[in-house]
Amino acid sequence: KQALKEFQAAEHINKQPFINLEDTILYFTIGQTALLLKDTALAKKYLKLSFEHNYASPGMVMDLYDFYSATGQKDSAIMFLEKGLILFPGDANILNELANVYLSQKNYASARPLLEQLANIKPGFDIFFNLAAVCQQNNDLNCADKYYRKALQIEKNDENTLFNLALSLYTQAINRIR
Repeated sequence: KQALKEFQAAEHINKQPFINLEDTILYFTIGQTALLLKDTALAKKYLKLSFEHNYASPGMVMDLYDFYSATGQKDSAIMFLEKGLILFPGDANILNELANVYLSQKNYASARPLLEQLANIKPGFDIFFNLAAVCQQNNDLNCADKYYRKALQIEKNDENTLFNLALSLYTQAINRIR
């Protein structure tokens, strides 16, 4: 609590009319300290201030997302991820989290390009599996097969992947017969 008081007092030292990097770091530190003390109103104020002045980092974006998610403000949480993706388009953590949000909303059209970008940056079983599932949801079965097979190269005996690949191949066979 004493550190929080000192951080807040330091905020008033810099009376310049613009916000500089030191102020932004200070605002972020105040916000993080307030989070530790479970003062969500104060944390929200200072984390938002630090983020809005474009001295953000991918870690700050994820912290803001976590904060807004934890306080039940899902729309604000998603907004910070979307803003973060604009600032840090190649950040794997932001891409992954936003793709997962879109998947949970069944917004496959928005999830797919993020997963494709993520597959190029940080290929992995979960990415390939999710990408295959999105392709399957969109009835793009050749794409689904391709990504299920990539997932199986990483985890050869994953039952869900084997089942989904078999289902995709079966659906393609039925479609050819028709």
